[in-house]
Amino acid sequence: MPPVLVLKVGNFNSYSGIVKEEGTYKIIENSFGERSTPSYIAFTEYQVEVGSLAKQNYISNPSNTVFGFNRLLSNKISDFSPSELKRWQCRICRNKDFDENAIEDGTLVEVTYLTEKKIFSPSELITIFLKELKLTAETSLSLKLSKAIVVMPSYFVEDTQQKLFEEIVKNSGITALRFIKEPVSACLAFDLVEDALVIVLDYGALGVTCSLVRISCGLYTLVKTEVDNSLGTAILTARLMQFFASQFFKSTKLNISENLKAVLKLRAECERALIALTRAKTYTASVEALMEGIDLNCTIDRGTFEQLCKTQLEDGLKPLRSLLTNSEIPLGPQEVTHVVFTGGGANIPLLQELLKQEFESARFLCGSNPEETVVIGGLKEASLLLKFKGSLNLEVQPTEVYALSHTLSLEISGGRCYPILKRMTPLPAHQKVVHRIACDVLLKVYEGECSTVEGNKLLKEIPVMGINSEQMVSINFHCSQSGVLRIAVESSVSGMQICEAYIP
Repeated sequence: MPPVLVLKVGNFNSYSGIVKEEGTYKIIENSFGERSTPSYIAFTEYQVEVGSLAKQNYISNPSNTVFGFNRLLSNKISDFSPSELKRWQCRICRNKDFDENAIEDGTLVEVTYLTEKKIFSPSELITIFLKELKLTAETSLSLKLSKAIVVMPSYFVEDTQQKLFEEIVKNSGITALRFIKEPVSACLAFDLVEDALVIVLDYGALGVTCSLVRISCGLYTLVKTEVDNSLGTAILTARLMQFFASQFFKSTKLNISENLKAVLKLRAECERALIALTRAKTYTASVEALMEGIDLNCTIDRGTFEQLCKTQLEDGLKPLRSLLTNSEIPLGPQEVTHVVFTGGGANIPLLQELLKQEFESARFLCGSNPEETVVIGGLKEASLLLKFKGSLNLEVQPTEVYALSHTLSLEISGGRCYPILKRMTPLPAHQKVVHRIACDVLLKVYEGECSTVEGNKLLKEIPVMGINSEQMVSINFHCSQSGVLRIAVESSVSGMQICEAYIP
């Protein structure tokens, strides 16, 4: 069997790896000799630039350069604040601006390409980028590659998002042998195979994602995920920019915010400063001719950085606390056995310290390069499948499953709740109950672990109308992998559906 690709597309950096038939694996370097490829696409008068070249030319071509594809794909334009949209210098617009019949308030990107205005969807951008990742791997190995294990972002929780991502991969000329979610891949990177309750915190560029993974009998159950897109390393970079800009203003009386090119040059230097301060105690920012021919030379120490970003760093644990303190998931930090820290911000010493303090009894796991953790997990998964299955095929059973984070119940007499689908039930799940009714009724669906309605949350009231005589009805519960609940009530006499309801 030919080698198998492992692909991971991030908002700022992406990775490709290869697994050979004997099970050995490695991360593939791009044409610049880098293990990671910047998730950038630039459109010029003559060509499309992808990866390192696009990022290198960003300062000279900002209005036609795009990054953060996953974020654009997973969010509606109404989900972005004005300050978030300013991260992109290209125009981010609504799909309804170009298609009045569009149902979703999705995002589109407008650029100038081949001297003409062009509109691209996030799906088209990811397709372009994936094709380039695949081509780079093929060129590096001098092999034709078509099959891959693809890492899916953890914040693609809806069925529509996951199906769209799967379609994008297919359109890129890649046969996906398996899609594996980022938190599960992170667990595999550290060989977590014994029963465990794991928190995976991904401190990325454009957001912080916290996931709870339960490992039991070799299955990885992604219980719940919390996302905060107002956090991330981009916020820390912005704080560093404010610091250096103020220092520059003190000595020159020049305001760099009035000069886009100066802003972009300073941002690139602050991204380097952020990485350097995770390893060194000081960093000297140096930008030649930052503005009006004047250079920037300014030193910052780690203590100053931590003081500048203290609030933002502490807020980085908010999604984690939200995950644990959710009343429907009564978990304490002491119940967590492992904490896996990934993403571009995972090497920040203060963040690591805060996380260790939060989970004193848990085993803390963070690789030397946390951004590579997820792709390494995918490589290990592919390697194991090749070794023990002999070949990769679509019939191989997946190692990850999804589960309900709350029990779903129906109200019965006396204000009691009758559980239909219990917490931790693997998804997708289906359950049917038969109930005798003699007249029109109002079905009440609750979520929660209490035996009475007072302690649970009312999800939906479903009127069952048109009942003229006593009869048996079937109430069918179907919960999709992303947690969308469909309830259908059918007459046991006629077999006809009486009513149907959806609960996202």
